[in-house]
Amino acid sequence: MDEAFTRFLGDGAPCYVRRFKNTVERSIEVIHAHKGISVIAHPGLLEDEGLIHYLIGKGVMGIEVYCHEHKPGQG
Repeated sequence: MDEAFTRFLGDGAPCYVRRFKNTVERSIEVIHAHKGISVIAHPGLLEDEGLIHYLIGKGVMGIEVYCHEHKPGQG
């Protein structure tokens, strides 16, 4: 496995593809621009509940209400 990353997938190797990350704001914008519905997945797993309110303020349109990983009482 290490050899595969070194020879083929690592930085500067023949199959290397540079990663990029969108901000959550940009992700919401792109979803809406393509007529999609932005949804917060697994809200019960977030460490900061304030993030939910922040994302709602940024235009998130839905929140997942059931997740098998949530604890009892979380939905």
